Parts: sequence; C-alpha cells; structure tokens
Amino acid sequence: LPTGGSFSGTGVAGHFFNYATPGTYGITYTKTFAGGCSFSRTVYVTVNASPVFDLALQSAPTGCNGVGSFLITGTPGDAYDVNSGEHTGTLDGAGEALISDSAGTYNVVVTSGLSCPSSDTVSIPSAPGSVSAYADITHETCFGASNGSITVNASAGTAPYTYSFEGGAFGSEFVFDTLAAGFYDIDVKDANGCIVSLNEEVEGVANAIDLTVQYSSDVTCFGANDGTIQGLTASGGNGPYTFSLNGDEYTTEDSFVDLPAANYTVYVKDANGCIAQFSYSISSPAQLVGVV
Repeated sequence: LPTGGSFSGTGVAGHFFNYATPGTYGITYTKTFAGGCSFSRTVYVTVNASPVFDLALQSAPTGCNGVGSFLITGTPGDAYDVNSGEHTGTLDGAGEALISDSAGTYNVVVTSGLSCPSSDTVSIPSAPGSVSAYADITHETCFGASNGSITVNASAGTAPYTYSFEGGAFGSEFVFDTLAAGFYDIDVKDANGCIVSLNEEVEGVANAIDLTVQYSSDVTCFGANDGTIQGLTASGGNGPYTFSLNGDEYTTEDSFVDLPAANYTVYVKDANGCIAQFSYSISSPAQLVGVV
C-alpha cells in the first residue's frame, strides 16, 4: 500500500474494502504533499453476483432400495458440483441438471465465471420399504476358542424380519454364536421381501499362550526338596499373565522353588481368563544303599 494518504469511497474503511452487494464501486486514493499539492486517483472494482439456483426433489425412491432424483435449476452454462465430486457438470441450455442417486443429503455448489460460488442442500428420502440393520459383535476371547458371536439388530421396513447366515435359509434366529475368527455374511429380509446385507468381522487372538522357562533344576539328593522351575515368561494371548503350579492359587510370581522330585503342570492364565498348561519333570538321584 502507498505510504501516507487515504482511501475513500463506498464500503471503504481505512485500508479495507467491504462490499455486501454486487455492483461496481469506486475507490479513491488521495495524498496531500508538503506545500499544499495533492494527488488523487480513482479505480473501479466490480463485484459479481453469486449464481442463483434452485433445488427441487423430483422423485423419491420406491420399493425396497430404489433411486430418487432432484433437479438443479439456474443459469445455462453454470458449473455444479454435488458432494465434492460425486456428480459434476454444467447446467444445460435450459439451465437444468437432473441428479439421480440413493437416499441421503446432498450438498450442491454452483459457480459462474469469476463470481463466488453458491451452495445449498437437498435430501432424497429413504425408500418406504428399505430395511436397516447393524450388528453387535463379541470377539473371540482365547486363541482358537470359537466363542465369538454376532447379534443382528433390524429396523425400518416392515416387520417381522428373517435372517440368513452365510447363504443359509432365512429364519427367525438373529444371534449367531460359537464363531471362529473371520468375516461373515448376513442377510436381513423384512415381510415385503426387502433385503439388506451385512459383512461383519469376528476378531481373534493372534497367538496361543506359550511359556518359556529360564532355568529348572532337579533335586540334589534323594528325598530332598530343592528342585526349581524358575524364570517363567509367558507370551501370546493377552497379558498380563498369572501362574499356577498343579492347579494351586494363581500368582504373579515367576518361579517355583523347594520342590521335591515329581511331575508338575504349570498353568498360565492371561487377562481374558484363557488357560494353557505345560508339563515339567523334576528328577531325583537314586537312593544310596549301604552294604554291611
């Protein structure tokens, strides 16, 4: 901006120019120099009108999951954009564009030359017979447990609903259990035969529980109680882990000491209550026998 001087004109405030309505506006810059001489110049700014257009619903979906439409009406040649690129083009010679799509809300932006864009929204209603459904998922808790489940919740359409699991016959059962990890296809059908399809995932536990023992030792003498199973490290499942020797109380202690010679089972339980068992043996030297 020039140093010194001032701006004047409609919509001028200091160095800012604000125009609320389209039109041509003059902006005059004036500067007075020492000695009384002055200089002024006027420039003209044209503010273009934003495009004017109308949106009108033309048809609503019928049947189960049909398609509806709406009409954009404006100035021929203006460009339109529906939902950021879903439908784009220019208004025809009559200033119209017919948009067909499924139920939903659509944001329409229309631009014309150098003008600022205009926007508006229009909704296509749901088909009266369309069915909605969602699923509540229970995932596997233990590796390979096959204890996942899918509960389907249906609404809209016309009750009663029937359900098909993995392409099977339709029936009234909407809870599917004893499921292994994986993806499952479920179809929901209402009394009018309208169908909505779901594809749901039951998540599994990535790895089985495993146990590593850092050190174990046999008893040193016949009848002694100094055997050990030490440095237990669990993996897989879902930590944290607890340990039990021969089914006794679970503990976070990672070693068992002062053990007599015997066969032992170490149980590992993870955060989901999943249990794995591992066998260990502590040996003893033979009993010394004296000869007289």
